[in-house]
Amino acid sequence: MIRRAVRGLCAALALSSALGAQAPTVTIDGPTGNPLSVAAPVFTVRAQNFQAVDLPIRLQIQLATMADFNDGAILADTTVDGTVATVAIPRLLPVGVPLYWRAVALTARVGVFPSQTVGPRFAGPHLTLLAPNNPVGQSLETQFPTFSWRASTIPAPLPGWEFELTVEAAPLSAPVVVARTPEQSFTTVEPLEANASYRWRILARFPATGEELVVSSAASFVIRSEDAPLATLLYQNFPNPFPTAMVDRTCLWFDLARAGRVELDILDLRGQPVRRLLPSARVPSPMPPGRYGRPPSGAAGGCDEDFTWDGRTDDGRTVPPGIYLVRFRADGEQELRRIVFRGR
Repeated sequence: MIRRAVRGLCAALALSSALGAQAPTVTIDGPTGNPLSVAAPVFTVRAQNFQAVDLPIRLQIQLATMADFNDGAILADTTVDGTVATVAIPRLLPVGVPLYWRAVALTARVGVFPSQTVGPRFAGPHLTLLAPNNPVGQSLETQFPTFSWRASTIPAPLPGWEFELTVEAAPLSAPVVVARTPEQSFTTVEPLEANASYRWRILARFPATGEELVVSSAASFVIRSEDAPLATLLYQNFPNPFPTAMVDRTCLWFDLARAGRVELDILDLRGQPVRRLLPSARVPSPMPPGRYGRPPSGAAGGCDEDFTWDGRTDDGRTVPPGIYLVRFRADGEQELRRIVFRGR
């Protein structure tokens, strides 16, 4: 093909010189930049200074991964009639390989007349997740997160991308969000549960061919909330030992990441029950996620009385001085803390 193109070029130059006319030219304008930011290329080809006897002219666009355009390397071979043509190639450019393109004018008199070869060029990624997409994971402050991504440009007249967002609370679980949009961002309309681990992905569909790309988030994210802590845990009681000259009971703080039954018990060192603190008539189970034991806003002191122990048993008797255990059961967790009671 190259030898025929050279012979055609020499013949055209000789003919134009003999006739005193400008030499025929073929030019091709395509996507610019390197890496390319387009998903599918649009080319404009012009054949100029050909004579009337050369008509009809057929314009051929060749797109390849090899500079010599050998057979088997052609990605697109589109032929149109005329001296000027704008053609959109309806397929995704391959990513990570060199790309070359050229135009060829086919005429009865000159034969094969090629343009200059453009390349190598490389296509950038067609789909990139932007946020939330920290590779080490991240916490968000809102239960209505905005997901954003970037897709390579699809030039007119080809139809634009179609996107499908999927958010999952855990691997292999049912999706909690599935949304279809032509935009490159989406804000959830229903709140996501706080302190659950989420992953998300985007499926991008190229309508011209039905090709699909799927990209998943690099790591998980969680939603941080003062009302729903990141972890379920029991803090060390305070004051400890108790009572003190100022305080006659000890405060018990805990965080509950997910709603559920909470059990808070005082045991002796043999593990025998002394006092059931939770559930209680004032604080029944199940309990919603939150931070418990803290005093209400504006209140004096360091704890909520519903989450304290005064050194008494379930029937109101004061226990002997000594070391006791507080056992916390919630959200599949169990924790123990030692309490030192000084007696009364």
